[in-house]
Amino acid sequence: MAAGPRGPDQHVVCDCAAARVPPSSAEMRFRDHFHEFLTEQLIDLSRAFNGDLQQMLILAALGRMHLGARRSGAWAPPAPPPSISASRLSDLTAIPRQTVRRKLLEMRAKGWLEQDQRRAWRLTIRDGCANARRSLADIDTRGINRAVRLARLFPGAG
Repeated sequence: MAAGPRGPDQHVVCDCAAARVPPSSAEMRFRDHFHEFLTEQLIDLSRAFNGDLQQMLILAALGRMHLGARRSGAWAPPAPPPSISASRLSDLTAIPRQTVRRKLLEMRAKGWLEQDQRRAWRLTIRDGCANARRSLADIDTRGINRAVRLARLFPGAG
């Protein structure tokens, strides 16, 4: 957490006026809509993962690695997808190693993940599609629809 003025209970107190010029109305509008988008998405994810957002974060890290390899051309079916160790996932997510291992085993039991010969973890791919993506297709669709709605509110941004 950034250093700043301390309140009576020693927590950092936000001093927005001292930090910078007040945001424009367009910036405030974007912040409001983004906050709404993010909150809806996290609530939806929490429900889909039965409150286990650590499991969601681990799966997201694996998915990010998978998509990055596919986008860069470093991986394509039918080759096995890229894999990562539980220790590295722990480092990436800041989730304790033993917790990561337990969550990985839970996702393997769902058929979402598998281990390679080095005992590293990867997405389970069948017919070119990750099993986790099939299982979470509804939330994926809702998240994309939310993101599209957010983007349409700010045409020409970026």
